[in-house]
Amino acid sequence: MAAMPKFAMPPNVFNGTPPVGTKFILTELWSHAKVIAAFGFAFPGIHQITGSCVWAGGENVVTTVNMVDVIKNNEPEKIIRPFCLYNYGMSRKRAGMRGQGEGSFGSTFAESCTKDGCADGNLPELGLPKPTNSDQIIYGKSIEMQWSDGEKAKTDLRNEAVKRLIKTTTPIKDGAGVRDAILNAYPVTRAFGTFVNPGSQRVKGDVLVGSYDGNGGHQESWLGYWNHPQQGELIFEMNQWGHDVYGVDPGGGAPGGLWIRLEEVDRQCKGQYSEVFAFSQYDGYPAQPDLFDWDKQSFFS
Repeated sequence: MAAMPKFAMPPNVFNGTPPVGTKFILTELWSHAKVIAAFGFAFPGIHQITGSCVWAGGENVVTTVNMVDVIKNNEPEKIIRPFCLYNYGMSRKRAGMRGQGEGSFGSTFAESCTKDGCADGNLPELGLPKPTNSDQIIYGKSIEMQWSDGEKAKTDLRNEAVKRLIKTTTPIKDGAGVRDAILNAYPVTRAFGTFVNPGSQRVKGDVLVGSYDGNGGHQESWLGYWNHPQQGELIFEMNQWGHDVYGVDPGGGAPGGLWIRLEEVDRQCKGQYSEVFAFSQYDGYPAQPDLFDWDKQSFFS
């Protein structure tokens, strides 16, 4: 992490705390017309079967980074379905973990995306496994475990993947940085020693709010911001345990996610074992005010 560039980004378009009611959710891109045209279906988010949360939370972010780049630059032919089980195995290898197993680090996953590249899961010549069903990106336990071994990545796969490097990843150390990254359309991975117990979230009026009350290392993704009229500033967290794990509509954002208060996000970012990273398809983090119509609260086509 010390070798990565320091987090430096222009302030968000509001130059601070956005007005009450501001809502910006990157998962709305998952059902964008150009994404559906490329995938054949709206991207549902990644589901994990084993304890391989690093690849699942990471792939939600890597896929979203790709969508932002393609939609912003109007290059729909470049939308890919990343096969981040490749990065998961390489992240374990970079962390000194050999053979099959569960668990890795958010930092080595981010490093893998910038150095090992991102494999296109749709290229048949790479011989990559297919999801177990057509409308959800789910792989079975045996596949997740098999690809947890970084030695699984053969030379032809690595040569293809390095053509699609994530340009910049860098750690974020506070909640304001997470907010500004998301409002500039840079999705964020988060890995630390707590998680939201599915039974502890609460519906607060029109929004599902959770708190980090479970102990255990876990990686997920932060993909939205909402300055809620009653609940204050919130960050949208996407889980990968299944879309019905929380059982209710989160009040915006993809099914299966929920909202975390910004002050709690800030505390987690400042924790001793926190690994929080913004991902960018560019050199650094240029402001991207031209991606979203703030008056209409919708992404441009």
